[in-house]
Amino acid sequence: MATILSSTLAPGETRDCVDPWTNVFVHADGEVTLCCWAGSVGNLRTASLTSILKGESAQRIRSELLRGEPGEECRRCPARGRTSPSKLRQRVSVAQRETHFRAEIRAQRLEIERLQGLLEKGFVGLWRRRTASAKRAWRAIRGAKSS
Repeated sequence: MATILSSTLAPGETRDCVDPWTNVFVHADGEVTLCCWAGSVGNLRTASLTSILKGESAQRIRSELLRGEPGEECRRCPARGRTSPSKLRQRVSVAQRETHFRAEIRAQRLEIERLQGLLEKGFVGLWRRRTASAKRAWRAIRGAKSS
């Protein structure tokens, strides 16, 4: 059964939305938004993504949602239901932990791939050295037998 989302928020309610903490949309013109309904929080032509995401506009959207005082764009959002600020804080906390966890896993996978590459290079080099010394030993043995 589909959930019907109300466009009207009661005083103190907020949208059940973690998008401003977990998503970023970069448009072809460089505009950056935190969800598909909200306006721009900056432009990559004039600022770095990090500074935009940590900037005043992005922080304002997040704090308004957490205080239960969402801005007009969030109030009119048809994509998210209603919730209390305390429940949203809990969801944001979980989402941030999950995001951090996924980033840690990606970093660990990259490190494993890097170490595997080093091991493979090391084994290949070791095998080549052993092969070369095995060839020298074989030649020495063959040379000693022919004498």
